[in-house]
Amino acid sequence: MSTAVAYEAQRRVEGPTPITRMRFGENFERIRRERGFSFDTLAARSRIERSHIEEMVRGERKARTEELVRLAGALDVTADDFLDGIVFVPVAEGGPRGEITSGAGGRR
Repeated sequence: MSTAVAYEAQRRVEGPTPITRMRFGENFERIRRERGFSFDTLAARSRIERSHIEEMVRGERKARTEELVRLAGALDVTADDFLDGIVFVPVAEGGPRGEITSGAGGRR
């Protein structure tokens, strides 16, 4: 087995880290305010409980794919807009879990 193949076999993908959820929440809150939506209005438009939305904003709850799509639709943005500044870089076993960029775009 080549070194590259062996390395690929060791790579793993993990879920969002707390700092990733915090960045998601910051992006989400910025977009919500820019669009002028209250939590109640957004909850009604997205059919997601207000408490769940608030937990996502605080980074206490992971956003499921369906929720991400509903929220993006309710706010008239793309799901990518919520992920601005979040870059996941898979690494070899035992390495860091991911990388968060400064938000200005692109990888460091």
